[in-house]
Amino acid sequence: MSDADSAPEEPQGSEDSRADRKAAKRAAKAEKRATAAKDNKKAGFMARLALFFRQVVAELKKVIWPNKRELVNYTWVVLVFVVLMGAFIWVLDFVFGKGVLAIFG
Repeated sequence: MSDADSAPEEPQGSEDSRADRKAAKRAAKAEKRATAAKDNKKAGFMARLALFFRQVVAELKKVIWPNKRELVNYTWVVLVFVVLMGAFIWVLDFVFGKGVLAIFG
């Protein structure tokens, strides 16, 4: 028995029906987008503002908020990084300042 014999046979029109399903899905998506766009145009300012705030609240519910320990750790990491970068920039400024004074001074 070969692999071709063991594979289930697809009906002859399967590619056509698959293309038809894809076309139907595309048409449904396009219709949904058009309906949504039309609904947004009809909605007044207050309705759009309310929709915006509902969407903001929905997005904020998806956020994974850090607990107190994680927040303290992240704060220390940021503070140490800022201090190190500040020191690095100060050293570069000092070196370049001395270099400019030695050249032009």
